[in-house]
Parts: sequence; structure tokens; C-alpha cells
Amino acid sequence: MTDFTKYFGPGVKNTLFLKNGVNFYNRGPWRQIFENTEIDRWYVGDFAAAHYIISVEFNSQKKETMSILVVARPDQASYTIYGRASIDDPLVTVSATVSDSYLSLKLSPIIAGYEGVRAIYFAQYFATLTDLDRPVPLTYLVDEDDLGGGGGGGSIPGGGGSGGSADLSAISTTLTPTVDGSFDVGIALKRFRDLYLKNTINIDGATLSKNSNNGLELPEGTTIGGNTINSFGTISVSGENDVESISVNDNLTLIAGSGMTITTNASNRSITLSSSGGGGGGGGVSANAFGVISVAGQSTIRADSASDTLTFVAGSGIAITTNATSDRITITNTGSSGGGGGSGGTATDIIVAEVLDGTYPMVIAEGTDPITGQSLYASSGVTLEVATSTLNVTAATARWADLAEKYLADRVYEPGTVLEFGGTKEVTLAEDATRRVAGIVSTDPAFVMNDELQGEAVVKLALQGRVPCKVRGKISKGDMLISGGNGYARPSIDPILGTVIGKALEDFDGTEGVIEVVVGRL
Repeated sequence: MTDFTKYFGPGVKNTLFLKNGVNFYNRGPWRQIFENTEIDRWYVGDFAAAHYIISVEFNSQKKETMSILVVARPDQASYTIYGRASIDDPLVTVSATVSDSYLSLKLSPIIAGYEGVRAIYFAQYFATLTDLDRPVPLTYLVDEDDLGGGGGGGSIPGGGGSGGSADLSAISTTLTPTVDGSFDVGIALKRFRDLYLKNTINIDGATLSKNSNNGLELPEGTTIGGNTINSFGTISVSGENDVESISVNDNLTLIAGSGMTITTNASNRSITLSSSGGGGGGGGVSANAFGVISVAGQSTIRADSASDTLTFVAGSGIAITTNATSDRITITNTGSSGGGGGSGGTATDIIVAEVLDGTYPMVIAEGTDPITGQSLYASSGVTLEVATSTLNVTAATARWADLAEKYLADRVYEPGTVLEFGGTKEVTLAEDATRRVAGIVSTDPAFVMNDELQGEAVVKLALQGRVPCKVRGKISKGDMLISGGNGYARPSIDPILGTVIGKALEDFDGTEGVIEVVVGRL
């Protein structure tokens, strides 16, 4: 029989004294951890709280330990991880729930790669001091006389100041009125001074919350003075690139082109676009028209009057059709293939010769007149396939450094920011060590794929090459980088599959900064 007096002795105030050189040793049994593996379970009528020390090992290189405090009542539990130490990355997540007055403490692998990790724990339990009652929701009715005064004399403890305050730190869930819509916070002549909130305000189903720019996220349908708040985030002009707003208070600048004047009137908030060129219409109303038609190498045609007529004449191998409904003129080549132009497509009228069947070279030339019989021929590495509208280009060099592709983002991000797949669109700001990493916002890509993608916030993510990247922490050239959270990258000695962004091209020894990173190579 073990003589415990070798290890323990009586201590002061009814305590157990652990003799010098004696320690607790816990070796098992180990338990393998999979998704929602229960490691402990107890009845809330027996225990009210527990203190756990948990040790977790994946292999000889990846380990962690944590200290957890758990408290429970018949319908819910609360826990705090107040101490945690990990080698490399955390291995498990913790949950504590109550069902039918039984607490369940569970562990889950933080990623699928850690399935089967082993865990062992030591627990100290604290007995329940009161009999179990039927679970009831926390409800606090605070009368004016109950608020603590300067000395804290009310039923809810006061703050000790001359104005008094209510200490509601004991509320762990909600502050609930007894009847829906029957109580006010303050009155017309006795109002609260400041209101401090953490998350959201819900007004009968309409939610106000803070956005990523430290402003208010207003619900759809918000009005001011009865008018809906609307704005244009994108200005589109047919055949031109879209102009997109990049910030909440972005400015759109209108520039007067040739023959145009732009005037503004701040008092009535109007902008007037006027033609400053010649010509005019009846009744003093200015009419815009082309007074001069120029064709390179040909005589200039000028209008002789405000209502002069320009006549198009079809040459050999050309057909001209008009559509008065759509106000269009269509010019069609009726000659034979070969980019030809003349009757029967004879050799003397061929302007551009095919490189392959249906494929033509791109020609850059001036001063050549096909009417004189001088034909243009080209032999170029830049060709156009007419049937498929495919442009073929062979380039030996590029001026810029990376290959990028457009994606829809939940907001505008600056170049160098690390993003992940997720959010309300396709990509969003990357979390720390995420396996959903999408890439780095390119600064000046050599080539952009998916270029016709449109949206409120479109970003170009670098897929291959070298690109500036926001980083934090000590970095050496060649270090593999993973997401460090908040749009930054950080180094990782042994990164998890799917987390690597790229490799560092520069050393860095600072808190936060920007360095060049090679992406597309692991």
C-alpha cells in the first residue's frame, strides 16, 4: 500500500501540503482528437466550474498546451482560454456547451491536416453550491431608484462618481424588457449623453453597423428627408474604359475636349456642356456637326453651308447601305478574300496578303495609295484571325514584372495587399494563416487576364512573377510567406499546404513595410 505521507502533509488553513521534490505527473490516457471530440462531460448539478490544463501533440515537432476556465449553468456555459503556448501553429479549437444540464467540453483539429492529434488533460472541479433551478433568461428591470448613486448605494452597484453609474458587468447575455416595445432609454427632458456600442444597432429589423472604413454601413433603402441615398460608383461610356470611384468621397473631373466648353453653377448645382466650334442651327440653337471631312492622302471635303450634304459613293468591290431607323451607314467589302478590295480581287488590288487561310498580318504603313496599283504586303509576327477575332502576338520581352487576373472584391484594396477567397464577393482581406489565400494585389502588371470583368471594386491579383507586397516581421530572402492578417504577409518556417503566397526577394527587419515577392513558385 502506498504511503502518501511521503508526498503530502497537512498545510495551513486546512490545506494539503505538497512536500519538496514532489510533483504531479499525468501520462494518460491519450485521446485522439477528431471533429467535435468530447474530452470531458459533467452534470451541472454536481459541478459549477472547472479548471483544465490540456496538452496536445501532433508529432515531436508540433505541440501546444493551454489553461482553460469553464463555468456552467443548466442552459449554457462560458469558457476562457487564459493561457496558451504553441510550437509553430495552434493545433485545436475548444468549445463548451450545455445540453440537458450536462456540460460537454470538446476539442476539434484546427485544420483537417491535424486529424487524429492526441490530447491529455488535468482538471480541477468546483462543486455546485445551490440546487438546480429551471433555466430562465437573464432579465434586468432597472428602476430610477435602483441606479447606484455617488456612493454606490443602489441595488445595481454605483460607479462612485458624483453622477452615479449602473454596473451591468454581470449581464452575460442580454438586457431584456418584460414587454416588447414598452420601455425607453431616457426621456425627452432627461437624455443620456453618449452611447457606446460594439457591434450593431437593430431598429425593428433595420441594422446599422460599422464598415471597414470606420464609417456607418447603412441598410439598403436608407433615405434622407424621404429621399433614397443613391450614387454612381461607375461611369460607363460605350467603347471607352469605365471610370470607377476608389473611395467614398472620390472626385470625378470633367475635361473639355477640342471644340467643347464646360461651365458650372454652384448655386443651382448644374453643369453645362457647350460646343465652342463653328456652325449653328435655326432659332439661335447651336447644332454640332462636322464641317470638314479628311482622308489621309486625299483632298479635304468642306461643307459649303450649314445644311450641305455629304454623299458616299461606293467604289469597286464596295457596297454602301443605310438604315434611317438606327441612323447607321454600313460599308461592306464585296470583293474576294485576300483583304482585297478591287474588282474580281485581282492581284494588283490586293492590299494585305494572307499569312495562312483566314489569317492576316497587321500592317502599319502610310503614303501608300492602292488606287495607283501599288500594293501593300506584310510579313509580321502580329496576325489577326478574322473568323475568330483572335489576335496572335509573339513577344520576347515585357516592360512590367507580373501576370495578373481581375477579381471582384468586397471593397477597393491598395496594391501590395494580401487577399483571400471569401467575403461578399470573390475576394476579401486575408486572415492570419488562412488556407483560402488568393494572392497579392498587383501594382503594375505586364499582362491582365479577364480584363472585361466589371464591378464596384475590381482588383488585379498577381498570379506569376514578382510583385510588391505588404509584410511584417523579420524576413530573409527566400523565406516562404503566408498571410499575416489585415492584408499583410509574414514568414513561416513550416507552412501548411495552401497557405503559401510566395517567396521573399528581399531581407526585411522591421515592423511593417513593403518588399518584392515572387509568386507562382513554391
